[in-house]
Amino acid sequence: MKSNQIAKGFLSLAYKDYLASRFLINNGFIIQGVVLASSAIEKYLKVILALHDIYKKIHLDRLEELKSWFKKTDYHVLFDKFDPVFLDILGKAYKYRYYDENTVKEADTIGFIVHQFLGELDYTVFLINKLVTITDKDNKPIATSFSRDIESQNPNLFLNNYLLNKIPKKEFMDRVGKAYGIHVNPKFLGTEIEINGTWVQGEYDGRMWIVNVTNK
Repeated sequence: MKSNQIAKGFLSLAYKDYLASRFLINNGFIIQGVVLASSAIEKYLKVILALHDIYKKIHLDRLEELKSWFKKTDYHVLFDKFDPVFLDILGKAYKYRYYDENTVKEADTIGFIVHQFLGELDYTVFLINKLVTITDKDNKPIATSFSRDIESQNPNLFLNNYLLNKIPKKEFMDRVGKAYGIHVNPKFLGTEIEINGTWVQGEYDGRMWIVNVTNK
């Protein structure tokens, strides 16, 4: 039961971060939402590890190490279903919580089409929730905040959510949308380059489009 209780705690915190991330991104606070998305997905993955009595302080900027622990579970193929571009963004976002010489060691960029990021975030969260079941002391599945918000049609969960609005993924991802990008450089800490709001369209081929931002 210890593993079940710990997993339940991670699941609750993960959903709160996920919902807050969606709210921030839908309201234009992109990098703040992406950082919270990184926190949410990390916690969702730790739900699975906790259910296997694996407890590690591993973040998404150490993806290969995280994958190595999943190899000890029945969920090792899960990463094959995730968009590697999305995971790369989450790993970078974890480091971008602080702009200092310990986290920004070389010039780097995060760039994407905003609604495509939301699409992959929703897909990843839905996939993990579909695969994971938390039970009570009588071994019965418990209702989660996620399932209750689907039932009540929480607007913060439904807004721009292609899954809940029953929109085909490619149709949703192919839409014209706003690009976001941020470029950081250890030589210019505190003066990062940020673009937000340029309308672009990229044909979705199974991976998010990458938006490149550089300074010269």
